[in-house]
Amino acid sequence: MEEENTSEPIKVVFVGTESVGKTSILNRIENNTFHENLPPTVGGNSVHISEYFNGANVNLNIWDTAGQERYRSMLSMYYHGSAIACIIFSLTCKESFDDIKKWHEEISNNSIPPKILVIGNKIDLNDQRQVNYDYAKAYAKEIRAEYIEVSAKTGENMSELKDILLNVASKVKPKKKVTIEINDEPETKSCC
Repeated sequence: MEEENTSEPIKVVFVGTESVGKTSILNRIENNTFHENLPPTVGGNSVHISEYFNGANVNLNIWDTAGQERYRSMLSMYYHGSAIACIIFSLTCKESFDDIKKWHEEISNNSIPPKILVIGNKIDLNDQRQVNYDYAKAYAKEIRAEYIEVSAKTGENMSELKDILLNVASKVKPKKKVTIEINDEPETKSCC
């Protein structure tokens, strides 16, 4: 079987209400670490991850975006060209789950609709859960998204999340490059 090489990075964008753990999930995916009390993301931040997955090199360019309302107008530039959008909410905050609808609409209105993944974070705080698993999974299905629950703090289901991202990215067709040749030499014409 011939090895495929996905050389172009596949753009992934993380969105969600502030303090749901977007940066913590990214840190766990990138280098398997967790830090308490991270400062809020200002604007956006990206990391590049390259993995060998299912016979191909898969390159992810993951953008972590600010969740604060004051940065919302900037977010459309992060959606542009995204192949995967991860809408992240906190299982301990019903309001962050309710915001999934507006995040989904915003993504759909600002780009070619990417593959959507809904991520419920903070599964380690099950005793403080405000969002039922079946309810969240049903809503994700309604918007044609995959659903997974994780804990950035403990690492629970993080390898599964990474595998989902790599699997989806490995199926993204690379963008075709268009080449236009320009001939600057003037045409010479002869009359006889």
